[in-house]
Amino acid sequence: MGDIEEVHCYGLRGGVATDYPQEDNFLINIRFASGQIGRVATLCGVVHPPALLMNGLYIYGSRGTIIDGKVRLEPDRNLPFREYDISFPMTERGHGTEMIVLMRHMADCVLNGAKPWVGVREGARVVSTGLACWESLRTGRPVKVHNEF
Repeated sequence: MGDIEEVHCYGLRGGVATDYPQEDNFLINIRFASGQIGRVATLCGVVHPPALLMNGLYIYGSRGTIIDGKVRLEPDRNLPFREYDISFPMTERGHGTEMIVLMRHMADCVLNGAKPWVGVREGARVVSTGLACWESLRTGRPVKVHNEF
């Protein structure tokens, strides 16, 4: 979707982890430089049902929809596609298994020179977006994201 131009973040301390000192549930409204909009929900301070994958991706558009990697498009449309192997063994589910996939990829980068899934500039933009979210949470206002790295 391109660079994120602006974010507006709401947050709440869920209270599940009583000693956790700050917000752990977030709704982030996003405006992209292209004019498109999006929303991210991160809910860490809630009780998740057992055997439910913790991460999901839902992208809805006027020409197609992507839900957890399954693409549903109009017959004559095509979306850019980046292929990653993030499959999990059927007997293992959840965040721990997701972290194993990421750590194996990191080891492959360090030991074998594999190209990281996320480059340094993309990583800097992610950090910048996160910092803008924290500023928005504290001020209650939308915040512009710095993307020039």
